[in-house]
Amino acid sequence: MKNLLRMEKTQYFNFPIQLLQGAFSDISKTMSDVMDYAGYAHTLKLEHGTDEKKMDAAGKHFGITFGDSRNGFRSGERFYKSFGANSPMTGINKDTCFDFYKNYKTQNEIAVLLSFLALKSIIGNKAYIKTSNEYLITRMGGYVSKSDLPNPIPEPLRKFNTRRKIERLKFELETNWEMNFYARNVRGFYVSNGNTSLDKLILEAERNRKKYLNNKLKTKKEEALAKAYKQLELF
Repeated sequence: MKNLLRMEKTQYFNFPIQLLQGAFSDISKTMSDVMDYAGYAHTLKLEHGTDEKKMDAAGKHFGITFGDSRNGFRSGERFYKSFGANSPMTGINKDTCFDFYKNYKTQNEIAVLLSFLALKSIIGNKAYIKTSNEYLITRMGGYVSKSDLPNPIPEPLRKFNTRRKIERLKFELETNWEMNFYARNVRGFYVSNGNTSLDKLILEAERNRKKYLNNKLKTKKEEALAKAYKQLELF
């Protein structure tokens, strides 16, 4: 059992997106795995002590208590070595992690959390990103790329793979999770976290769209010019 300790500073658990596989079935276990992974990753910064002592020190850093430090270390180590250094990462703050670890959550509430974590993994360190509903569903399921997504999509993830339900998830993220979306006259959608305002997101999206249209027009004119020269060569 992992117990929350009061700390003034908000702590975040960073972890590979693959840990979200199976989250719909057991979100509490997923959050426990997240803490084990983050704890083990922190022990790699420590030079002295046994595995258990290092895991206890990691718990102290994050403000949690690992009920079984040895198993927590081994679990985190297994995940760390399984997914590799290049796995796309996401992160969750400690309060949210404990909320989903301790308390019952509906499938809709889990889906909202997974969509948030999925988009965080897609945005990464960028101010914003353009992506698609298909890629959102892919990362919600804990898969790195679309080619990894099983066919058919496993339930209950498949239940959320409709335009209407994805739009509901986005609305929830906009109203309660400080994310911004913009999808006017574009394929897919633009998304940013709270660090980039909606005004800024729209400005960048429209700037990119204008650049695309200008390039498209330029290409069209160049093709027309080449065609004209070719016709002139016949005379």
